Amino acid sequence: MKTVYIITYPVPTNIKKLIDFNTSIFLIVVDQAMDYIGDLKKDIHCWIGDFDSTKTKDFSNELITLPTEKDITDTEAAVLYAKTLNPSKIVILGGIGGKRFEHALSNMILLSKYDDLEIITDDSSMKVLGEGIHQIDFKGYVNIFSVESSRVSLKGFKYPLQNYRMKINDNIGISNELVERIGFIEVLEGKVLLILTKEQ
Repeated sequence: MKTVYIITYPVPTNIKKLIDFNTSIFLIVVDQAMDYIGDLKKDIHCWIGDFDSTKTKDFSNELITLPTEKDITDTEAAVLYAKTLNPSKIVILGGIGGKRFEHALSNMILLSKYDDLEIITDDSSMKVLGEGIHQIDFKGYVNIFSVESSRVSLKGFKYPLQNYRMKINDNIGISNELVERIGFIEVLEGKVLLILTKEQ
């Protein structure tokens, strides 16, 4: 099964380091992100967008033109297209930061809307965790936020939790760290957003 990478603006600085070229992959670029990927253009399989903000004109592989006025973002359209490829997972590269915070927020909302979706930037990765026990092996800040009212336990962390009822407006899960090599996040009910952030 292949991994589908969706590259969207703002594009991570070290974009190539975030892609595992040793596995089966499919690369999609969203709209103006094409202007910021350098020689990675030659590896792109599909370019999708309404192309209202790009300077790039030439592309020889699959081109999907979207209407300017629509009910979803170009990035969400790319996710929907990626799902038709039956991938093992979909990874959005970029899409967080820049001047348009509303686009960053809309991209994060996609994590709760579609299963097996992850966002990776230069400094962070984020995904939604459903019910179950999830192992964490990461040096940096581990942050969790409730996507919907949830119950969570944390083991192996500096700030542990036991069967904690986490609300959507709860910030108790921010800036945690592992104190053991492996930590465990148990989602007993609901869903949580996991954000792993490198130490600066």
